[in-house]
This record gives sequence, structure tokens and C-alpha cells, in this order.
Amino acid sequence: MKKYINLQRVSFAIYFVLILGITYSAYSRSTGITGRTKKSGDPGCTCHGDNPTSGVNVQWIGPDTVTAGQTVNYSLVINGGPLVRAGTNIATRSGILANADNSLRIQSGELTHVSPKAPSGGNVTFGFTYRAPNAPGLDTIFANGNSVNFDDENSGDSWNFASNRRVVVRTATGITPALGTPIEFALSQNYPNPFNPETNIKFSLVSKSTTSLEITDITGRVVATLVNDVLPAGIYSVKWNAAGFPSGIYFYKLVSGNSKDIKKLTLIK
Repeated sequence: MKKYINLQRVSFAIYFVLILGITYSAYSRSTGITGRTKKSGDPGCTCHGDNPTSGVNVQWIGPDTVTAGQTVNYSLVINGGPLVRAGTNIATRSGILANADNSLRIQSGELTHVSPKAPSGGNVTFGFTYRAPNAPGLDTIFANGNSVNFDDENSGDSWNFASNRRVVVRTATGITPALGTPIEFALSQNYPNPFNPETNIKFSLVSKSTTSLEITDITGRVVATLVNDVLPAGIYSVKWNAAGFPSGIYFYKLVSGNSKDIKKLTLIK
């Protein structure tokens, strides 16, 4: 009888460990997973189905051309499928990714969801920032998205890859030749203004200093970083391509050493 009870205890312990493992696995996946994009060899969201489903749409919103070292905002939009909740994994070949709306987290240099996200207006949108490499060339952003019924089971879920997002990284516009050193720190009005989709921003520096030039929306949120470097004295012209941004009023802020200035620009599409 004693031997039988011990066997019962062993069996229960094994059962408990198995259940705990299954629960832990499900919990881990609910808080996201990385290494599942085409960058990693097409593994996909196989915990939500063996194959991608064309009924799930995973689409990008954001620019396809950026300046070397520039930071820009992107959105990944998921719709179709059960869509009670959705999750994602986003990766880049060379650039640097960061969360932009607290729905994503960094793991092994990639982005994944903090928890399955509920839809709004028939879509689930994840916002993130992308910082381009400092050297010009081509980069690629990869992603997949899952659309789940949120019933704690894998059956009935679906997923798909986003098309690979090719990003052209171009050289930043440098110093325009000028006679002598500028006599004052200055930030000129952008031209053209209003504009669509590109505008030029000219500024002058009287001494070598750490310099940043940022674009913000009307709420003060930084949507693009055009310059973030130590620059010598000179006259600079920087181009901003706003093809991936909505119409509206924006501001551009120049900070160099102890000097700063801010001006308004208008994007009309």
C-alpha cells in the first residue's frame, strides 16, 4: 500500500511538471517571441499554425528612404483572421529598432509584443522607431504578425509575414561651400514651405559642437532625427523626406552647444 501511494505521488509530480511546462510555454509566447521573421530563415509564427495565411494582412506605414543616422517612426498594421488579439516580431538587418508606443519590447535586438494587443477599428497597430545605419546603402526591415482568437489554445489562430521593407539609406547633405566662417548661429526657414514630400533646412554653426536637428509633431513628440553628430563650423543644408508622414504642422528644432532655435513647417499632401 505504501509503495502504491509513493507511485501516486511520483505520477502527480510528473503531471504537475508537464502542466507547468505547458503553461509556462503558453505564457512565454503570450509575452512575445523573437527570431521568427524571414531574417531568421522563414520560421514564422508556427505556434499559431504551421503555415502563413493570406487572410492575415501585415502592412507597413513609414518611409522607404531615410538619411544615414536618421531616426524615423514606423507602424506595423495587422488585420484579418480572428483578430481578438494580435502579436508581432520585427527585425532589421542593420538599423536599430526601439519601441514607440509601449506595446513592444526589445529582445535580442528585435522587437516583439509585450502582450497580445486588442484591435481598434478592425486593426492592431504597433508603433516603433528605426534608426538608420551611419553609412549609406540598403537596409531591410522584416516582420510577421499573428491574429489569434485568444482562447489559450493554438487551434483557430493564424499568422502571416509582412513583405520585406527595403529601406534606402542615403548620405546626409553636408556643408555647402561658403566664404569664411559664419558670423552667427542661425536656423533658416525651410524651403519650400508648405512642402510635399521634401523640404530643405539650412543652418549655420560658428564653432565645432555637438549638434542635433529634430522634427516634432504638434504634441512635441519627436518623429524624425535629421542630425545627431559633432559638426564643425560651417553652413549646412539637410533634406527631410516626409513621404511617410501625414499632412500637418511640424516643428524643427536645432540645438548646437548652448545655442538652440525652433521653427514651424507645414506638410500638405
